[in-house]
Amino acid sequence: PGDRRRHGFESRDFDFFWRGEVFDGNCIAIAPLPDYPIAGIRAGQYVDRQDRQIWGVRFYDDIAKHTAKYAAEYDAITAGDYGAPAARGVFDVYSTETALIYYKNPCNAGDTTARFFLHFIPEHKNDLPPERNTAGFDNHDFSFTERGATTGQQCLAITPLPDYPIARIKTGQYISGKGQLWAVEFVGKR
Repeated sequence: PGDRRRHGFESRDFDFFWRGEVFDGNCIAIAPLPDYPIAGIRAGQYVDRQDRQIWGVRFYDDIAKHTAKYAAEYDAITAGDYGAPAARGVFDVYSTETALIYYKNPCNAGDTTARFFLHFIPEHKNDLPPERNTAGFDNHDFSFTERGATTGQQCLAITPLPDYPIARIKTGQYISGKGQLWAVEFVGKR
């Protein structure tokens, strides 16, 4: 839906009371899927509206394709195919022709909890979506659960680049109400 495009996902919360059944000591809840193609699904339970999560799981329509994408990026980074990172913060940030790749090794759950901020400053302000003209940058903030994967002690997140020329990229992680944990700025793609 249009109001969720900025966030990149649609949320469909529900109570077990409305969608669940209990029989023979088993609990089953049924949630309908949307009528558009789905790249991935995150599901779980939380305690309250502050999103204190009890448990969560992620899965994808095409698990092999998703796993292969991340595995290929891990392999390219560890083989040195991308050369030096474009920027180093808590995560190393690599820039390819089509994406930014965030990589950390070793990595733990604390490294992936905080939300990532990602701002693209275009070479030409008129390349921005109209609602971003006043701000002067395109905002693509994301959480690790939306764009990331872990394997062993390695963490990797991939986010696409826009198709307009980028003058600068600002990225890092922040905690809402507490500020930035780390930030880097570097020259974007032309």
